[in-house]
Amino acid sequence: MSTKTHSFRLRLTTLTPVAIGDGRTISPLSDYILDKASQQIYPIHHQKFERALQKRTAQDGSMRVMNEYISKVNQTQGVNKNNFLKEFIGSSLGISDFAALCHPQRFATHGIDNATEATTCLKNARQPYISGSTLKGAIKGALLYDWLMNDFMGKKQLKEIAKLAKRFADKMIPLNDELEDLAEQMEVYLPQNEYRRVNQQKRTIEQKCKRFKQEFGRETDKVLNIFLEKITTRKRMDFSLLQIGDTQLFSESDLAYYALERLFLNDGKLVSIGDIKEAIPAGKTTAFRLNLIPELQNSSLQFLNRADIGLIFKKLNSFSIANARYDKECLLVANDHIKNETLYNALLDFYEQIINDYAQSQQAAALRIGAGKSYFHNSIGLALWQADDKHKVFEDFRYIFYNELNYDNELFPKTRTLVSQPYCPLGWVRLAKDE
Repeated sequence: MSTKTHSFRLRLTTLTPVAIGDGRTISPLSDYILDKASQQIYPIHHQKFERALQKRTAQDGSMRVMNEYISKVNQTQGVNKNNFLKEFIGSSLGISDFAALCHPQRFATHGIDNATEATTCLKNARQPYISGSTLKGAIKGALLYDWLMNDFMGKKQLKEIAKLAKRFADKMIPLNDELEDLAEQMEVYLPQNEYRRVNQQKRTIEQKCKRFKQEFGRETDKVLNIFLEKITTRKRMDFSLLQIGDTQLFSESDLAYYALERLFLNDGKLVSIGDIKEAIPAGKTTAFRLNLIPELQNSSLQFLNRADIGLIFKKLNSFSIANARYDKECLLVANDHIKNETLYNALLDFYEQIINDYAQSQQAAALRIGAGKSYFHNSIGLALWQADDKHKVFEDFRYIFYNELNYDNELFPKTRTLVSQPYCPLGWVRLAKDE
């Protein structure tokens, strides 16, 4: 007898710009024109551009213009990327209105002063969407955090990870001390045979450290597999019974381009990364399907068999609010360093809004997806950081992978990736039942 599948239509609204990359880039030398006067991007219509290039080549009776274009595209230095295509279309192709060779759709830009390669969004026939795998990955990560922090078995497993972290950190501290000593020896002149001996000893210890990291990773995976890997009677992984579809397509006009900036919390500097992201702006809405087959056998996941979307939202919010609170606390610690009051207040207001709007909410959930997520949004790091008041578990964990002791617990990670106009982090969305 088949079990009834519970199906929910959920509404997704972008709270900040969302960039789900498709692995592609566009270039100001061949794909778009940045018009700073209108603060818009004009996408080149490649077929029209090629026809205009062929027409001019035929008129000249030579390959001069074609060779000029190819030469400048291949030349990485001395080319003004902001004006290259606009000037080439006007002077070399003899077309006064560059927009004649562009698609009719224009895209707003935010904080872009210099044209460079831009990473593009996942799209279907020029219309952006968010993949179901992106949403499911973020939901699984949030549920894992909630399990580690709030479930009896999860708390027990978090303690097991803490013991593993201490055991492996204790193994690696003396090895890294040895590596430091050997590195100091190699900084001074050594006879060739002695240098080879020290270098071989160094490589042996490095391999041992690598094996310890891999072993720690395997042991941690075993602990987490209690949550992730339970097999059902249908011979399917439990999480395969949580099925999330791609969102409906946004409109082609629901795109904009953003310059990324990096905020350094330890000194308050805001630095342009030099990257441009194509993203879905804040305030855009779509919908997707979440289906549940209520046959999960893992005791920690059986709450999903109840098909209680409000409870799912509550658990997602547990993770999102914990991250927002952490980022807010980091911002407060960095208050004296951040001189840009507009930036500081915008971020503080945003984190407070997430905390206030979604605390204990079962009507909607906040979630962070796509590009720009910080370390804690992509790992079990936040659960480890909260495992003890002095954050020793997280310190052990970081030492195993990054050989860092005595780092600044209050400002980790030290940077945040932002967009401007207005200042905000990337990737926050709101989920709600689509009544």
